[in-house]
Amino acid sequence: SPLVVDRKSDGSTFVERATVSIVGGIQPHTLESTFGCEEREAGLFGRFLLAYPPDRPAMWTDDELPDDVTEERVKGIDAQSIFANAVLGDNNVIVVGDSNKTKAVQNHLKGNFSALTHELKKYNVPDEDIEELREAIDQDGPVEASSKKFGTRVQDWLKKMLGKAVEASWQIEINIASAILADALRRFDG
Repeated sequence: SPLVVDRKSDGSTFVERATVSIVGGIQPHTLESTFGCEEREAGLFGRFLLAYPPDRPAMWTDDELPDDVTEERVKGIDAQSIFANAVLGDNNVIVVGDSNKTKAVQNHLKGNFSALTHELKKYNVPDEDIEELREAIDQDGPVEASSKKFGTRVQDWLKKMLGKAVEASWQIEINIASAILADALRRFDG
């Protein structure tokens, strides 16, 4: 539709076919969800001119880059500024260098009592003992990172559970019981 612009100082300007050019980017999935069948049928989609670069096949090679090329590419990297504003917590893995192998193990038990409950139930720890552990943890509070020692109530709970293993009221061997309980509690405390 025509556009008339009236300016006090320049007078009027008449634009017979007014258009607005917008350049931007959008992810293919977002484009699909934004312009569904209804928008295409209404003609809205036809008002857009889309450009999509051709796919380039990825070409993998085991060839090593020459050292001078690697050094040139690394020169512009300021590693300190990359991590200056990083928020690092559990399960961050940063690998620098070449020929690295990394194994990351996530601790899903840390601070998660329901996950700890699930872990203990796998070894047939009775519900009443798990509830007693919950109360002991609540009463002792968090384990201090410097000491890494369980609180007195959690220690008492561990002794009781090991006693159950010795007297066979908990159907598990003592050496296995101590390893299972200590490992699960260490992972819960992080």
